[in-house]
Amino acid sequence: MKSNRLLISVTVMGSAGPLRFLVNADEMVMSVIEQTLKSYAHEGRRPILGTDFNNFLLYCANGVSD
Repeated sequence: MKSNRLLISVTVMGSAGPLRFLVNADEMVMSVIEQTLKSYAHEGRRPILGTDFNNFLLYCANGVSD
């Protein structure tokens, strides 16, 4: 079975630049947020964020979606 993967770019306001990583097309939003927070912390980025993914939202910045 072929897995559809997407390259996503997540920008945290106030941070130096976007985080980019691959996710499965059927990935839950909370999993993407959790992965983003782990990557962000691992890279030692600023500002320091919490680790509870329930306190964060994802949105499409360019307003285009399928």
